[in-house]
Amino acid sequence: VRQGMFVFIDEASVLTYQFKDDCQAAQVNEGIMNSEWSFGFPKGSPFKVLVDRKILLYRENGYLSRVWKKWYNKAAGCGGREHIGNDLQFGLEILSGLFYVFGAAVLIAVLLFVAEVGFVAVMKR
Repeated sequence: VRQGMFVFIDEASVLTYQFKDDCQAAQVNEGIMNSEWSFGFPKGSPFKVLVDRKILLYRENGYLSRVWKKWYNKAAGCGGREHIGNDLQFGLEILSGLFYVFGAAVLIAVLLFVAEVGFVAVMKR
């Protein structure tokens, strides 16, 4: 990424953590698809109430905000600046390679499907 025109596409939380100390990286279109965490419990589980209360306590006393700032706060290490560099909007011309690869994969999948259908038809004779 630092040596050329490359792009990372991943979950926002992963990228935010990976580049939190890199003041030359820019995260573009932050917040389009926010990821959230959830916990699943069986119906009637006694742990649901305990976990709900603990999360509420952590939110009320600011613990979750402190943890977020500790692990994800990019601005702290960059002199208060969130992003340095170019908040470039990625258009079709920049991401066209992804579309070419996807198109080639779809074409290969269709060809393999046709070959399989032909093979099955010949074997049934």
